[in-house]
Amino acid sequence: DVEGIEVMRETLNITTPIALAGVVILFILAFRGLLLPLLSGIALALGIVWILGITQVLYGSLNMVNSMIGAMLVGLGIDFGIHSLNRYREERSKGSSPEYSLVTVFKGVGPSALTGALTTSLFFFAICLMSGRAIQQLGVVSGIGVLVFFVLLFIVYPCTVLLIDRKKSTVAPPPSSELKSLGTLGRFVGVHPKTVLVAGIILTAVSVWFIRYTHINYNVFEAFSRGLNSWDAGKKVEKYFGLPPASLLVVAPDLPTARKWERNLKQEPMVKTVHSIADLIPENQEEKLEIIRNMRAILSQMKPRTASVNTSLEEWEKELKRFQHTLITMKNWAITGSIIAADKSLRKSLERAKALFGEAEIRTSKLIPHMTPSLNKLQQRCTGLFLELWKEFRQMLTTDMITLDNLPYELKKGLISARGRFLIRIYPKSETFYEREKLWTFINEVKKNTSGAVSGEVVLFAELMEAMLGNLGYAIIAGLLAMAVVLYIKFRRFLYVAMALIPPLFGWLWTLGFMGAIGLEWDVMNIIAIVIIMGIGVDDGVHILHRFLEEREKGFTQKDAVESALRFTGRAVLFTSLTTAWGFGSLGLGKFVAFKNLSVIIIVGLASFLMVSITILPAIAVMIKNTTGTEQPCLTRH
Repeated sequence: DVEGIEVMRETLNITTPIALAGVVILFILAFRGLLLPLLSGIALALGIVWILGITQVLYGSLNMVNSMIGAMLVGLGIDFGIHSLNRYREERSKGSSPEYSLVTVFKGVGPSALTGALTTSLFFFAICLMSGRAIQQLGVVSGIGVLVFFVLLFIVYPCTVLLIDRKKSTVAPPPSSELKSLGTLGRFVGVHPKTVLVAGIILTAVSVWFIRYTHINYNVFEAFSRGLNSWDAGKKVEKYFGLPPASLLVVAPDLPTARKWERNLKQEPMVKTVHSIADLIPENQEEKLEIIRNMRAILSQMKPRTASVNTSLEEWEKELKRFQHTLITMKNWAITGSIIAADKSLRKSLERAKALFGEAEIRTSKLIPHMTPSLNKLQQRCTGLFLELWKEFRQMLTTDMITLDNLPYELKKGLISARGRFLIRIYPKSETFYEREKLWTFINEVKKNTSGAVSGEVVLFAELMEAMLGNLGYAIIAGLLAMAVVLYIKFRRFLYVAMALIPPLFGWLWTLGFMGAIGLEWDVMNIIAIVIIMGIGVDDGVHILHRFLEEREKGFTQKDAVESALRFTGRAVLFTSLTTAWGFGSLGLGKFVAFKNLSVIIIVGLASFLMVSITILPAIAVMIKNTTGTEQPCLTRH
């Protein structure tokens, strides 16, 4: 936890400034200037300060989940500034006055921008229906943040641009805010709508095919800790000591019950090991103590010999042969007991020992008399060591029973409560964490063999995942319903509502298919992308559809309206997708692997929504004949 909090701070300190600098650079590339992008950067920085202040007032601090709101909202917030400035520059390039251009921005882009802000904000608020305080806080802060940035970037920022533009009204109007390549795409879509739609349907079908390969990783510890030093240390502990990063805890009322539960739990297939105070208190102590008493009686009659000062080479060679004979006997016993068959390393060790003593026998015959003093010193040292071990061994043969009362406090601490309750810690097998069925099988096995009252990280995170997945559907449904209501208020026709929902629905299928194709897993962190991306995915389509209907009301044909929408509004949509992708992509620069996966999912989703908004949605708009407007050819393009 300590390392996670520290990494969270580092992530916040790195990603937010990078996101802010990145979107300002993209702003400069989009509008070819310095002053206005820098003003947008100031507005973004002000918005971040506001959001952090709101978070402090509401919750007191950031957590590991909502620490990404800075980078995330920077990418989202700049969208409003891009759309407003893009339309303002478009009107100014046609010779309109600054005041008229600003009015056109509010009338032409304002409804779609407000619609996008509300739908995105409502989808963020829908996250509150999911379980987990950290995720709920992310939903509240993000929902408020979108509205804050809408006010700053779409209302305050354009007025600032107007004030600056008035002072240099004598300067030539800025270049047109159009992107001819998107206009060319619009002409192609207008001429070949069925081809585009069929291609989109095929891509969607392929994506649906790959969706079956997506799955959920239930290892919450991996989602939160992967990439941290503590995670690497935990993997080493698991490798060398066989202890997974989490366990279940149960409380037994007495020692016999603790023994019974531990004995039964060790027989379950999903249980790796069980630890309790019962491990330190042997069973059947009377029988074992009788054996120890017999051993003490035998040892009391044995007196070790002291070291011989004048050990001859013949005696040394004799003792080596005796030891060799002992090893050979051990080998024969091992073969009889089938130990050798089970342990090849033991076979090799005994064979090697036999060979060494064979060599020693040959070398002994060649020893010269002046080596005798050295052998005597070695004999004395070995004898002294043996006597010390002999003494310690006899002291270990105590006949006192091991009870709870004579156990050291350090061993009992954390295993026995003040009321005499016994704590049992049950560790699952490693593969248990990755699959829902195995995880709950382990939990149910523990419940079955104990009182049923379990606690610990395993059940905590398992229930968290179940609650999130169970409420995820409610969050999506609530978000979609809120989105549909806002869209209906905006367009006043169910047909247009359905058309505006095409990009998030198709785009999300493409995103899921991509995840299945590359094997990217869902986890407790990136599963919130389902709600986040649905909220931001509707914006592109809303702006394209709004501009299309605006051009139709001017008398443009459907083909010309599509071309105009993509040429002008498409440019803003493209750059807003890039800035949002940069904002989320900056999360991948931190140490959290979960943040990196989350950024990949959202970037792929943004790309999918953009492609649907500039291809499939315009194609459907061309094919539907009852859209608003009069079929008149457009003789003058903007």
